[in-house]
Parts: sequence; structure tokens; C-alpha cells
Amino acid sequence: MTDYLMKAFRRHGIHAAALLDSSVETPQYEESLSSLLNGTVRDAFPEEKQGEARSAISGFLADVGGQPDRVEYISHLADGAFNFFSMQASPEVAEQLAAQLNELVVFLDTNFLFGILDLHFNSQVDVSRELIEVVEEHNLPFRLRYHQATERELRATLNFYGDLLRGSKWNQGFSRAAARSRNLSGIEQRYHERNAETPISVEDFLRPCEHFDVLLKEKGIDIYRTNAARIVERTDLHENYNDFLEKRGKGGKAYETIDHDVTVLDTVKMLRSNASSSLDAGALLLTCDYTLYWFDRSFARRTGERACVLLPNLFWQILRPYIPADEHFDRAFAETFALPEFRSIGSGASRACSRMLSLLTTYQDLPEGTALKMMSNDVLLDKLAASEDEEEFVEFVKESFVEENAALLKEKEALARRVADQEEAMARQGEQREVLQGHLNELSAKLEGTAAQVEGLTNATSQHKADLVRAEGKAEAVASKLDVEAAARSAAEVRAHRTSILAAALLALVLVVGGAWLLNAYPWTWLQDHERKVALLIGGGVVLVLVAFGALVSRWRKTLLLSGVGTVLLVLLGIL
Repeated sequence: MTDYLMKAFRRHGIHAAALLDSSVETPQYEESLSSLLNGTVRDAFPEEKQGEARSAISGFLADVGGQPDRVEYISHLADGAFNFFSMQASPEVAEQLAAQLNELVVFLDTNFLFGILDLHFNSQVDVSRELIEVVEEHNLPFRLRYHQATERELRATLNFYGDLLRGSKWNQGFSRAAARSRNLSGIEQRYHERNAETPISVEDFLRPCEHFDVLLKEKGIDIYRTNAARIVERTDLHENYNDFLEKRGKGGKAYETIDHDVTVLDTVKMLRSNASSSLDAGALLLTCDYTLYWFDRSFARRTGERACVLLPNLFWQILRPYIPADEHFDRAFAETFALPEFRSIGSGASRACSRMLSLLTTYQDLPEGTALKMMSNDVLLDKLAASEDEEEFVEFVKESFVEENAALLKEKEALARRVADQEEAMARQGEQREVLQGHLNELSAKLEGTAAQVEGLTNATSQHKADLVRAEGKAEAVASKLDVEAAARSAAEVRAHRTSILAAALLALVLVVGGAWLLNAYPWTWLQDHERKVALLIGGGVVLVLVAFGALVSRWRKTLLLSGVGTVLLVLLGIL
């Protein structure tokens, strides 16, 4: 977990910084969150544990919105990685910053709009809506738009998946299995989730989205129409994008999808100015397609331009200084890290899962568990996605179906053996139960005989407990009295020690003063004429002080005695 978060937030910080300074080199941070997660799990866990570890890490981030402590943790990590924005703005500062923002056209990509229309199945749905709410609530000067090419892609995608869903009859068992597989497109996923709860026709499910333009307009998102041809510019951009996809192994992206991405990206570039700040450049494209995002980053770095494509978490990071910090905003910001970037609409794995699901509906009474296992089999989906031949595709599905049935038969046989073993064990237990019953009857008789003894012992124990309580009370009283006496003795000893020190000091003063007086009253010629007179006088005074304190302060006597001997020796040396 720690290794993955370190890589993820390091990548986030450098990408966010690169939006402000296009000269920042970021080649070592090109990997998507999905690739970072897979690589981290692969390096840290054995193969049999990798799936469980991947689910655990993804689950930690997917549930972040409902955990305030996780929200705070994720927000602090992101701010720490991007230390330019590590200080949250106060409401007053945020309002002043927001007031200085220039008008900005934010183009919303198809995958982001599907989140707003509730046709994706993870936390991006909430993130998309919350971003729209933040723009409206804080009156940010952003005009939310979607390109006319995005409108065409939205309608084509809805029609495509609508026809795909109408091609089969879905019972609730199949829908439950499909909803749990999490390998379908967002539209199919949402339909099967609804159908698993309450049977619903495809027409009824898609009817609210027939006029998605009205729904988006109600949320302040208008369509952007342009007649600009820009054939040369788009042709060059198209070729660069194709080369980029082929080098990164993404050559299977549909022509219509590439044409849409290039058209929208070219329009955004056309509307942008040469302003130094991305927020002042006039236009941005907000997408969940990491491939498109990284192409724009690479192309901008190569041409010296500023990047104009943003991922949701980077856009939230940029908005943080302009929005007063609160729990709701932190939660929305943290949720952007819960989603590895979306696959492109109609990716190989989701198309393969859809085709397999349609094929499985032709099997009568197919167990829900079998369908779920097949649709959740990543190895099978990768094989199916790479298959171009319809007969080969069907053969792969049949082989997997046979394997699942064989596994179910083995599981059934194992369960039958377990049932037989349990029945045999239960028969043996019946015989043992009769023997045990006899022993229980004997034990019951003995227990009745000992009940009276137990009662007598209980009474005696109660009496002993009462005596023990009384004894403990007396012991506590004695201990308390001893504590009081000990405290009194200690206080008396302290007072006596202080008194002895005072008396010793007075005695030392008397001895020193008296000695000085005697020497003045009765001059000692030998001392007066001695060349070390001062040292002898000081040594004599010290000896008198040590004698006084040694005589009256018993605690210091031993130390003072040694000091006195040393002083006398020094005096003798002085005399000699």
C-alpha cells in the first residue's frame, strides 16, 4: 500500500507542477495508476496473492468518500506531493483568488459526461457531479461545454450499447452475474445493476438519456458548435496521435474515437491563448482518458506549448487554493484518487465481455456462478479481446464453459463425498451419544451428592472472605499509622539535620573568630615571621571549620574527617 501511494502521489505532484511550468520534464512519470498498481503488486506479492492484494488496495481507495480519516489522509498526501498548494486557503483568501480568475471554457470529454449522466459505475459519478456543483456554488468563471463531436460520440455510444443490450433477453440471474463482473462498459454495467434489482426493459432504461442534451443544459453544460475546418492542423494532429498510440501499444483504438479526440483537442488548442497560466489560457479539456492526457503532455513538451488536457484529480488540485477548505471539498478531492483512469469507451476487454455475455445467454439454465466466473476471468477476456475470428471466439468461450462445467462436476463430487463422510460420522456420533448419555446419568447422581458439600464449602468460603476483609482493614490501618510515623520521623530527622548544620556553622564562626582574636592578643612570633603565614592561617581556619561541622553534623562526619586529615597534611607540608 505504502509503495503504491508513494508512486501515485509522486506522479500526481509532478504532473500538477508541470501544468504551471511546461518545461518540467516528466518522462519517468508516464505510467497510469493502473500500471503503477499492477507493477507494485507484482513486485511485492507472490502470484497467488496478487489478485487479493490488488482488490484490497483498490477497495481502500474506492471507499475513501465514506471515511473521514481516509479523506484527510489522502488530501494531506496529495498536498504534500504538490507543495506549491500545501497551504489550504482561508475563505477570505480563496474568495480574493477566485475573483481574479479569468473566464475559462472547460470542455468535458465523453467519459466525464457519462459520469454526470450516471452511466459509469464507480466513484467518478460522484466526482463529476461534485465538480459541477463546486463551479456553480462558488461562482467560478468557468463555462462548461461539450463539443459537437462529443455529442455525436455520446449518441453513437448510446445507440451501440442500446442495440447490443436489445440483442439478448436478460433474466435477473444473468444481470446479477454481469453486474458483479465489473468488466463491462459503464452503460451495460448500469443496466444490469438496475435489471438485477427490478426487471426493466432496455428502452425504459435508456429513455431518460434520449434527451441528454436537455439534462446537461439543466446542469449548466452547453454544446459547443464550430464550423472551423482546420483540415491541415487536424491531419497533423491525427498522425501524431496515431504514432503515439502505436508506440504505446494502443493501436486498437477505433478510428471514430481517435477522430473525436483529435477534433476536440484541436478545438481547445485553437481557443487557447499564450497566457503563462493554464487557468488564464482560455480553454481546457477535462477527461478521464489517461492515454489522451499523456499524448497532450508529450506533444506540448515537444512543441513548447502548454498542456491543455486535465485529469480530474489534477483539476481538483488546481482549484484547491480558489475554494474555501471544507470537509465536502476534501472528500471530493480524495475521491479522484480512487479511480485508476478509465479505459477508452468500447475497450477490448469490455467488448469481449459483452460478446461473451451475449453468447452465454444462448445456454439454457446456465448457473449464475458459472457466468460470473467466466466474465471475471481476466485471462479469458484478454484471449477473447485478441481474437479477430468469430469462430475462434466462440470456440474459446465453449472451451472455458466446458472447463467450468468440469470444475463444477469435480466440486459436486467432492461435496457428495463430504456429505457421505458427514453422514457416516453422524452415525458414529449417534452410537457415541448413547454411551455418553449413560456416563452423564452417572455424573448427575454424583453431582447431586456433592451439591451439599459444595454448599457447605461456599458458606465456609464466605465466612473466610469476611474474616479476610476485616484483616485487610486492620492491616491497612496499621500501614497507614506506620506511614504517618515514618513521615514524622523523616520530618524530625530533616529538622535535626538542619539544626546541626546551623549549630556547626555558629561553632565554626566562634572558633575562627576566637582563634583570630588569640593570635592578635598573644602574637606568635614564629607564625608572624613564617614565610607561608597566609597559607597556614587559611589551613588552620579550614581545620577549625571541619572540626566544628564534623563534631555536630553526623551525616558529614566521615567525609569531613578525610577532608580534615588532608588539610592537616597540607598545613604540615607548609610548615616544613
